[in-house]
Amino acid sequence: SGSFKRETEASTVEVKINYGKTQADGVETQHYALLDGRWDWNISPIWFLYTKTILEYDEFKFYDIRMTNSGGLGYHFIKNDRTTLTSRFGAGVSREFGGLNNEWIPEANVGADAEHALTKRQKLNLTVDYYPAWEEFSDFHIIADANWEVLLDEATNLSLKLGAIDRYDSTPDGALSNDIDYYVTLLWKL
Repeated sequence: SGSFKRETEASTVEVKINYGKTQADGVETQHYALLDGRWDWNISPIWFLYTKTILEYDEFKFYDIRMTNSGGLGYHFIKNDRTTLTSRFGAGVSREFGGLNNEWIPEANVGADAEHALTKRQKLNLTVDYYPAWEEFSDFHIIADANWEVLLDEATNLSLKLGAIDRYDSTPDGALSNDIDYYVTLLWKL
């Protein structure tokens, strides 16, 4: 996995990528990649506009790539040095390329982000995005990422990150509806 984040007074840009490939007894059981990018523009200390793009590749799904694009309005309920709690609401589209349904699907986007510093060396993060289709709310997908980050060495800015990514699809076309991927990552922040 890898991530990039740049914050200024006017905006925040964040890009994250996760990749996983697993084998059990010589048989491939998992092969996925998830690219998540978001750009927030501050319109006041508590309100912001956002755009978000997610690309999902999963060898075990009935599509090659799913692209989700959305944008809307966000609100910071809490934003201080220790805790951030943010909500987002917007609209967009998604499309599954190489699958059974290759059409653009109009969707809503309801999201939330939470970050809390437990100590100077530990923090918890949670991001959840819910994408229901405008035409049929029972057709939706959810992506949630929760992790715990521990600073191991302050001089080199080396951290340990333990987490899970949950990808749920209400219409999996014969595949599993829910994919939960656990990870342990060493982070080196520049």
